[in-house]
Amino acid sequence: MTEIQKTFGPEIETFKSTITDLNLLKKLLRLASNFLNECDIELKGNDIMMRAMDSTRIIMLDMKIHEIIEDPLEIKLNFNLRDLRSILNFMKQDTLDFELDRKRIKIKNSSKSFTLQSLSLYEEDIPIESLESIKYSRIHELSWKTFKEILREAQFYSNVIEIAFDAKGLKFKNRGSHGKYNRNEGMEERDDSSTYDISLLNKVLTGTMKLFTEPFTIKIGKDVPLCIVQENSTYSVKTWIAPRVEEANFNDDEEDED
Repeated sequence: MTEIQKTFGPEIETFKSTITDLNLLKKLLRLASNFLNECDIELKGNDIMMRAMDSTRIIMLDMKIHEIIEDPLEIKLNFNLRDLRSILNFMKQDTLDFELDRKRIKIKNSSKSFTLQSLSLYEEDIPIESLESIKYSRIHELSWKTFKEILREAQFYSNVIEIAFDAKGLKFKNRGSHGKYNRNEGMEERDDSSTYDISLLNKVLTGTMKLFTEPFTIKIGKDVPLCIVQENSTYSVKTWIAPRVEEANFNDDEEDED
């Protein structure tokens, strides 16, 4: 196809195009469905953008896949992620033809087709622009293997983790009734800290480690959402996790010497 094909009915405009990298789309949907039920999916030009937040507004996700649609489109829908993933997993080819309108999507190949109804779009805009404007105190690169190890070690004591930071690095710590945990990743002199739910961090980690091998970027500041960024020339994935409101009370003067 060299141009958008449009079929006009009495009320519905239908668009047809092709996904050029179905495997990448499957991977990113798997990541999103690990902690979200539904997602706004916007086809804009040749890109696909996905934005979503969980029902508690604690986790927010912004994903973009560049140059994955063969013919430029301009449409926005909302789908149940597990349903969409299940249908896509039935399709084994590398590319995928689809048709969609404001109410549904039809996914097909030479021998079979599936349709899925669109859900209602989010009633309010997901505040991605506000999140993008946050001035973070520390931007740090970390490997997924190290991050997994830190969360596993800290969870031995508690389900929350405090992340302290300065201009040089990070320090992870928590405590429980049977002891306390400290792990320094380059911090020299504490500036401040924020506290996060380990189970939520694990949800992001579980979905992401299966997709990416490269180090990721972690952005942190005092009492602002933690931002985890993984991006390259093909895609961008940003996940924000709100801090816990209550104080962790992990006092520096009670820490063991490193």
